Amino acid sequence: MNDDFLNDLWTDNEEEPMDIDWSALHQDATTFRRTIRRRNLLEMFAAGAVVVFFASAAWRGDDPWMRASHVALALGALVIAWNLARRGEAPEPEPARSTADFLDARRAELTYQADLLDGVLVWYLGPLIPGFVLSSVGTFLGQGVVAGTVSTIIVAGMLAGIWWLNRKAAKGLREEASGLPVVG
Repeated sequence: MNDDFLNDLWTDNEEEPMDIDWSALHQDATTFRRTIRRRNLLEMFAAGAVVVFFASAAWRGDDPWMRASHVALALGALVIAWNLARRGEAPEPEPARSTADFLDARRAELTYQADLLDGVLVWYLGPLIPGFVLSSVGTFLGQGVVAGTVSTIIVAGMLAGIWWLNRKAAKGLREEASGLPVVG
């Protein structure tokens, strides 16, 4: 190989310009951050409502299993709120100095949220499981096998549905992140 061949190869290499609507990409990133903040606020509000409802039910309840269940569910909702406050949003990216920086930050933000959704079984559903187990035991003991089985199946189905929906959303975020152009 001679130097002329390498020089010709380098100078003849014309890259196709990227056809990217940067304005739309910036708008998508802004809308995404706004959606995440709204989601977190809604979840915080819901957690507060769960705490009030189940703490009140525990206070008024007669059955010790159900009272324990209500306390556990209220505490689980507090743990969820704490987890959201601590990890609900990706760290604020450094201001983009280049297109590559912007795309890297966007990719990192999407991946962060996908990881958060993939872990929903631990940080979101996990804190509620002790309360649901206590509730199932209380239902089995207080209302019999049929009621206990039905309530357990309903709760398990609900938890599985939440887990599945979050996994599906995480997959979509990962696909969006991998679809971003690579610059540099």
